[in-house]
Amino acid sequence: MDWGAVIIALLTGSGLVAFFTWLTNMNNTATKVLAERIERLNARVTEYEQKVKELENERTQNRVELAEAKKDALEAQRQSADKDRRIKALEEENKVLREQVESLEKRVLKLLARVEELEGKAG
Repeated sequence: MDWGAVIIALLTGSGLVAFFTWLTNMNNTATKVLAERIERLNARVTEYEQKVKELENERTQNRVELAEAKKDALEAQRQSADKDRRIKALEEENKVLREQVESLEKRVLKLLARVEELEGKAG
């Protein structure tokens, strides 16, 4: 058998057409497979992009909430410090008033003793 003649017959006849048809079908199948994979990958990328966007929005919202919480905490600290100062001032005022009451009670006792002394001399 003359292989050269067989090859020439295949290349020049229907064998060549069949080979190119097979090659084209293989390319079409590979192209379809690749196109499907690309489509699935694009869908996944779109899904991940959406998730990233959602996470970025959530992070932004968390930052806003954190800033508000810090602001509220600082305001609460300021109010607490104001109340502590007011309590200290009232305690100091209470101390002064107690001393004044004690002083007045001593004075009243002295005056009552003096009144009794005067009543005893008069009576």
